[in-house]
Amino acid sequence: MADNKDSSVLFSLNELMSLEEDRIRAEEAKRAEAARAAEEARLAAERARVEEEQRRQREEQERLLAEEARRREEETRLEAIRLAELEKAKAEAEKKESANKMLGRGFEVKLISEILGMSVEEIERLK
Repeated sequence: MADNKDSSVLFSLNELMSLEEDRIRAEEAKRAEAARAAEEARLAAERARVEEEQRRQREEQERLLAEEARRREEETRLEAIRLAELEKAKAEAEKKESANKMLGRGFEVKLISEILGMSVEEIERLK
């Protein structure tokens, strides 16, 4: 009977040992899963940070490009205004030159005014 009791105790001890080993393996698996989940979370956070930085850089680049486009548009607009003013000044100078030539040839002020579209006062000032 003692052999049976020893065998039963030995079986119980083996069973307890097996249960404890299973518990240890389960705890190790749980720790490994927690470590894997923590690493995945860290990687996801890093990806999100990188994506946010890339988005911010894209927005900044778009802002700079839009600012540069506005600056070029403004320069173009100002250049067009400057050229228009130059053309206007050139046309005025040509009108005055023509008026002076016409005055030199004896044309009447009123006739010069009608032909060139200048006011009589403007032509009188040229005399």
